[in-house]
Amino acid sequence: HFVPTPEPIEPLAEADPFTEEITVPLTPIYQPYTDTITSSDPFTIHHSPFTIQNFSPTFTRTEQTDPAWSYTGTWSNTNLAQASGGNYWYNATAGSTAELTFDGTWLSLGFITNRWSGQATITIDGNDYGTLDLYRNEENATHFLFDGLPPGTHTVEIEVLGTANPFAGSARVQLDYADYGDGSLLPDGHFEEDDPRLLTSNGWTTVAYAGASGGNYIRANTGTAWFPFAGDSFTLHSLAHSNGDKARLFVDGVYLDTIDLFAPVFPSAALTRTFSYEGLGSGPHILQIASYQNQVSIDKLTAPGTAPFTDPNPPVTGVTRFEADHPTIQYNGVPFTQTATTWVRIDNIFGTRASEGEYIYSATANDTISWDFTGDWLGIGFATDRASGQAEIRIDGQLVETIDLYSRYDDTTSRYFRDLGAGAHTVAITVLGTSHPEAIGTDVSFDFFDVWDGQPLPEGTFEEDDERLTFSNGWGRTLNAEASGGAFASSTSNVTAWFPFTGDSFTYHARTRYSYQDVELRLNGQSLGQYDIYSYEDSSRTYSFDNLGVGPHVLEIRQYREAITVDAVSSPAIEPAWEPPAPPPVVRYEENHPDMRYNSQPFHTMPQSWALDSTAGWTSSGSNSVYTSLAGNIWSLDFDGQWVNIGLRSSTGTADIRINGVSQGMFDTSGGVNGAKNFPFALDPGTHLVEVEVISGTVSVDYMDVWQGDTMDAGWYDAKLEDDQTGAFHFSRKGWWLRGDDIYAYNGDFLVPFVNANANVWFNFVGTDLTILGNQRDSTTLQVVIDGVDYGEFDMSTPAPFRGQPIALHFPDLGEGAHVVQVFPSRNGGRIDAFEVNPDGFYSYMPEIKWYDTAATEELTTTYGTGFASTIALGDLNGDGDVELVAPALNGRLYVYRGDGADTGDGTPILWTSDVAGPVAEPALADLNGDGKAEIVVTGVNGTFALSHDGNVLWHNPDVASFYSTEQFGWGGASIGNLDLSPE
Repeated sequence: HFVPTPEPIEPLAEADPFTEEITVPLTPIYQPYTDTITSSDPFTIHHSPFTIQNFSPTFTRTEQTDPAWSYTGTWSNTNLAQASGGNYWYNATAGSTAELTFDGTWLSLGFITNRWSGQATITIDGNDYGTLDLYRNEENATHFLFDGLPPGTHTVEIEVLGTANPFAGSARVQLDYADYGDGSLLPDGHFEEDDPRLLTSNGWTTVAYAGASGGNYIRANTGTAWFPFAGDSFTLHSLAHSNGDKARLFVDGVYLDTIDLFAPVFPSAALTRTFSYEGLGSGPHILQIASYQNQVSIDKLTAPGTAPFTDPNPPVTGVTRFEADHPTIQYNGVPFTQTATTWVRIDNIFGTRASEGEYIYSATANDTISWDFTGDWLGIGFATDRASGQAEIRIDGQLVETIDLYSRYDDTTSRYFRDLGAGAHTVAITVLGTSHPEAIGTDVSFDFFDVWDGQPLPEGTFEEDDERLTFSNGWGRTLNAEASGGAFASSTSNVTAWFPFTGDSFTYHARTRYSYQDVELRLNGQSLGQYDIYSYEDSSRTYSFDNLGVGPHVLEIRQYREAITVDAVSSPAIEPAWEPPAPPPVVRYEENHPDMRYNSQPFHTMPQSWALDSTAGWTSSGSNSVYTSLAGNIWSLDFDGQWVNIGLRSSTGTADIRINGVSQGMFDTSGGVNGAKNFPFALDPGTHLVEVEVISGTVSVDYMDVWQGDTMDAGWYDAKLEDDQTGAFHFSRKGWWLRGDDIYAYNGDFLVPFVNANANVWFNFVGTDLTILGNQRDSTTLQVVIDGVDYGEFDMSTPAPFRGQPIALHFPDLGEGAHVVQVFPSRNGGRIDAFEVNPDGFYSYMPEIKWYDTAATEELTTTYGTGFASTIALGDLNGDGDVELVAPALNGRLYVYRGDGADTGDGTPILWTSDVAGPVAEPALADLNGDGKAEIVVTGVNGTFALSHDGNVLWHNPDVASFYSTEQFGWGGASIGNLDLSPE
């Protein structure tokens, strides 16, 4: 396949592209396409002449419906968009004929070829020109050239044989057209999309676009175009955009190349892209342009072509990928286009995860894939799913692996083989027709071959749009000023990216966001694990790996349940290798942990009777759980420890929990708190097997916690959504949590779920006593479950007349050992802050109120509001050694209090008040006149005032005012300092 060097991408024609995130497709996204008219993308239906005589005798096309044809037998008409003229005629009866008399030295016969096509003999002037096998695995427009005819009149006869290739389902001969000419040459030049020289099938539309040559181009999702020309070369001018993809080129009926018409820009900003080919020989030729995947566009054609010219069969350089449909790959001994219909190509939404969005599969035993390659290293890629079967892989005739491709959910897998020796090799993949016991089919879905030329690959940091990265379909490219290179790749679909390198290390650069969770990294087909790309605020994150050994290597980046991002990849690594945090005293095994077993199978290959419940994300640990309704199904874990906690999602079932084969009883899975239920068990230290067997109903399994006896430090543990090094916290879907700031909260913040989100947080600890710190909010609660025991809902409302404060819940005497705490904040905004293990005392952690006053809530006028306007000023106003408080209020009054809140004689702590300045903010205190007592300076709606310690106005400047009229309060206050160092 030819993929041109990426051109500069400018999807935004105006303004700074980074003022906000803009996302365009990075790879094709499969979707049924329908042309619609918009002001920026006007189009008209493109009509092409069906019979062209104006180039006669140099070139003439005669449709199968032309009276010049004579037929015997019964021929039937079928409409087809990619056929010339929009239809073809077919006949499957032996002896039926189609005959055409023409003048010329060459003839090209056009047919529609597919799985129903049979065989036909061709005679010209009574001479046998052979038998055509018209069978093809997929439907295409195909033509066959007969040249070297003597000048003059000739008669061609097409005879239906009534026979067919063994792969065919019928013996149809499906005639479309005939082209012929006298050998003279058509003129050279540039030919726009509407030139009569360009012939098109149905399905093409004309699009007005300023960036196109002549202001228009044509496009089709299912269409064929033909361009007759003369000479050794041509250039195809096309438009590339997000709706474009692969198109195929044929010259004189022979496959030439597959071109890429995708670009990560919308059609309204389509990029020009040219493809030039030479070495075609002198004389007349016919170029055929056929849609293959998604949309093909034609702007104009040029003959002869202009440099640079494309090599349709370039040499292997670096690590080169050969996609499943490459013409050199053999299926049952022939190219895919001619192989049995047991081989099926998938390039729709079900192929999104595969390289370039496509794979080819067969479920028929003994079907084979074979390929000749050169080099001592080979990679093989497959698509996997629940219908996948088993295959043998042989290299040079030697069995290297029998591979089982079953996976419970749609996935990919790959195998890499090194040290094969220099020189030529043959790889063969044989469909066995057998499968994993849990599979529902025997499909072998082949994706790609990778080969290496033996030379080191360039090093550096490679951005998401670099040609070193290969992507599946379904990716987007998001412009972001903070991303490496100003953009990153992302998707929420089941997608994949690959990066080959030859060094000993690499760094994966990701973008993080609150709605992201994990991405899976694989190296040479082996999983490196899942890596967290969640962050509360958008950011960048890197993961580095080293000591990988000599290359080549292939990094595979896989979407895992949530969004995936690729910002860049560096080789070698740009930093020391990532070190996972030390395991916590209590280890949580989520439902997808490699050690978990479902009927003795790991999660990746669990039986069909188990299913992932991603809808349980609000309440399940890690946002996923697995459920089954089949009695006898068993969920199990082998572990070493002295305590285990079994976490289930509330359901309607009954389960038998066995430990080391001994039943612990029948457990009802219904009820629970906020969709969660758990059962802890203390054990003797050692190795154990815990099994949960479904007895009846639906059982949803979530996680297991294991404690090996390690201790845990006493003290505070802050509930954090990210950068938690303790491993003690576990959340339901993190994207449904918010962080609130509060100066009284532990470390200045707390967590609260989105409104109406059924969120859970778990805290695993080792100790005997626990304090849970919440934060008050009216009409909210925290419900606490410890070791499966519901301790009830705790009212977190704020007692009048105070604002929200920290509030501590204490749980003493829980017993020695490990414990698991589940906290369910109420859906209307319950707040969780921190946990204290083995506290040295049970304190309230609520600020102690020594005194308070509510005078500022008095409404003095309807013009202004009530309550305090800003921070208050503290100082000794009258020199008596006691602190006074100066507090401006929104109601326009300034209040001065005794600092100790004692009664000033009228039952309140208020020393005096003043209304002269109106609403003010941020009072300043200073000894302005040197009398040893502080004066008060305030600025508000009525100007700037200096008041004595007892409230008398010392001076007033009405021209220096400060007031925010739309909100009816003063803003900003005076700052006092000795600028000139004078004594006053």
